[in-house]
Amino acid sequence: MKRHLPLPASLLAALLSLPVHAIETTPLQTIQVGSDSNGIYTDLDGNEVQVATDQALSGFTKFDPGLGTLVEVLFTVEVNASVDVELCTSELDDPGQPFSVYLDPGGAALLQVGIVYSPTGEAFGKVVTLDSGGLNSVGVQDGDPDDYTFEEMFYFQASTTTEYGGFSNGGDTATEGSLPASDPDLKPADFIGTGNVVGLSFFHIAIIPTSQPQYSTVSNVFNAYVDLSVAHQGGNVTLQYVYEPSATTAPTLITSYQKSGTTHTFHFTGEASRTNWVIKGGAALPSLTVDHTAAATINEPSPGIYEATVPLPSVLDPGCFFRIE
Repeated sequence: MKRHLPLPASLLAALLSLPVHAIETTPLQTIQVGSDSNGIYTDLDGNEVQVATDQALSGFTKFDPGLGTLVEVLFTVEVNASVDVELCTSELDDPGQPFSVYLDPGGAALLQVGIVYSPTGEAFGKVVTLDSGGLNSVGVQDGDPDDYTFEEMFYFQASTTTEYGGFSNGGDTATEGSLPASDPDLKPADFIGTGNVVGLSFFHIAIIPTSQPQYSTVSNVFNAYVDLSVAHQGGNVTLQYVYEPSATTAPTLITSYQKSGTTHTFHFTGEASRTNWVIKGGAALPSLTVDHTAAATINEPSPGIYEATVPLPSVLDPGCFFRIE
């Protein structure tokens, strides 16, 4: 009678062993944000002017802890944002002299749109996605009043517009961001459990420094004004969880196999100190229905390293396969 050895240990491991950990993602969640705008009209004689909009993002479902351990929260935003700045004046101190109404904040201007996370019970917000823009200079320096006078009425007006975000000017690039679960600012109860995620909002803000003479110039006018506005169109915001699934109880790896007579010996690694291993066998995969556990001897020489011996009176023809569960 022919005797057929089982599959090599390396192939058995590849077929029958399951990974203990694997990174997975939940289905993408998508909610819509509506279009919004805000503005302010004020004197151009202070240190700065600012305006903002804010919308709560309350439609995302929390992560189910039964799936495993949360690793990271991923976000995307389809942003189409704009900032408008307009300067104006209508009265000169001396109509016969040049005048200046000019604003050039350069890189000191703050134009931002995206998602902010405000942890429960805290007084701060953490930006998790961000698009930003720059502001061009606007206005006139040493302007000729005659260029802005019509029928003996003087009026000066100048404006500039900044558009930014991956969906501005016909773009289609979503802005991406993430919040690792290891971030000390993340409050687990805000993202994990039942119900909706809390603490997320969609924001758009513009802060323009106007102090003189560093950022603005105003001369030979009775008063000058600045009109600052922000706006964004409606779009989509997405959230997705990255997580590590709960560990499986299957052995990590079958490391070796030997046969001596009718005794089969396996070496494998697995969860340390475990005592409820099950050894099954059969003549064909995947239906290994014969339970050899009662006849087997399983030892743990070192933590997580096991040796199992299975005595069998004969080997099934054409082969015998084993699985350790």
